[in-house]
Amino acid sequence: MSPFEFIIALVHGPHTLPNSRNAELEKTVQQLTERVKVLEGIVTDSGYQLGHQIERLRDKENVL
Repeated sequence: MSPFEFIIALVHGPHTLPNSRNAELEKTVQQLTERVKVLEGIVTDSGYQLGHQIERLRDKENVL
């Protein structure tokens, strides 16, 4: 194998992470997915939106 073929094999070869690192990344993605779901629930909650609107009105009153 020539040096050029070796470099091409390295560049185009399979790129896999060790199983432990891959499992760690999968766990992190799962945790972040769950956190996003919780945050989406908070933001779309009508009680949260009402509270946010009240705070905006209070802020406007303080400006005037």
